[in-house]
Amino acid sequence: PGNVYKVGDAGTGGSIGEVLYRVNTGGPAHSALDSGPAWAADDGWSNPLRNEGSNAAGWSAVPSVDSTVPSTAPSQLFDSERWDPDGAPEMAWNFPVQSGKVVEVRLYFANRCDCTGQPAQRVFDVKLEGQTVLQSYDIVADVGDQVGTMKSFTVTSDGAINLEWLHRVENPLINGIEIAEKAEPTEPQPVPTGLSRVWFDGGQVTEPVASAPAGDMDWTQVRGAVVIDGVL
Repeated sequence: PGNVYKVGDAGTGGSIGEVLYRVNTGGPAHSALDSGPAWAADDGWSNPLRNEGSNAAGWSAVPSVDSTVPSTAPSQLFDSERWDPDGAPEMAWNFPVQSGKVVEVRLYFANRCDCTGQPAQRVFDVKLEGQTVLQSYDIVADVGDQVGTMKSFTVTSDGAINLEWLHRVENPLINGIEIAEKAEPTEPQPVPTGLSRVWFDGGQVTEPVASAPAGDMDWTQVRGAVVIDGVL
């Protein structure tokens, strides 16, 4: 246990507004890593937000996620999935959202099954509001096997956000779905300088990131650091 430090801003890196839905598709509920809502469970047979006929699967901890996955998304999303074994009907989700509201839809994917660990072994389409937003999508060809990734799309609601997965090769899957109001553009803000810190004990982060007190870090005692996305 100890403080984890970051040189630079203390933000979460997100660009979305109020979160409307978070679903850990095929898995249990997870606490939020920010001030937004928790990730709802979807490990049962039925869910009022989707049709029936799909299955849940669980995996060990995902080895890695790529830079598209925001810091507000727990890596445990990729430790479970919902997959569709049959194209009649295709797996579909329906999220009630106020008509006219502009939202960002974030879809989380990872190929965890060794049976489809090579390119072209699992290929599927994803439709959003009737439009194909991912065509012949191959997770392994895109980011590799056993790697979590996220795809985001902006759309205006007509009263509901509809998603559909279509078979091509093997079975479509989804690890998590997040829908949030699209953040309004703002003037660029200067990046704060100095240190931020958060208490970390190896498990769930429960405290907000905050500026470190003046004189808190004795740089003469520092023996190691790491650069993540260009930030020390």
